[in-house]
Amino acid sequence: MRYQRISIVDKERLYASHLRGEDYLELARQLGIKRSTAWAIINSAQKRDGQVTVLRGGLRPTCQVVNDDITRAAVAIVEDHPEYTV
Repeated sequence: MRYQRISIVDKERLYASHLRGEDYLELARQLGIKRSTAWAIINSAQKRDGQVTVLRGGLRPTCQVVNDDITRAAVAIVEDHPEYTV
């Protein structure tokens, strides 16, 4: 298997180990994580202020398609023309 999933718990343990000044590479070896992957997890967490994971996918609140103005306009149209279907 080329890629392995690393649990959030293991990522957090690895990063916490690094913050405490412990040998995170030894922990990575015990967890079966490659050196380069361990370094990438720590490096990424440092760039994100200690957050080891990033949410992916889904609708971002800034990309809201239907806002309050559109909702009010749709309600007004349906009230004026009840024969319309939505």
